[in-house]
Amino acid sequence: MTATTTTRHIYLRDTDTARRAHATTLSLVVVAAAIAVCLPLVGLLPRRAPAERVH
Repeated sequence: MTATTTTRHIYLRDTDTARRAHATTLSLVVVAAAIAVCLPLVGLLPRRAPAERVH
């Protein structure tokens, strides 16, 4: 694996397709886990916004 650094980004070039596939799968698993944790929390949100108070 080689890394090329530019002013703001780091690009990683990996010729091993198995490693890239594993990284993609791992990323999808992490995103799915985050969604699975956050989705039930939506039920805790209020259904209606509270009435606005005018001063």
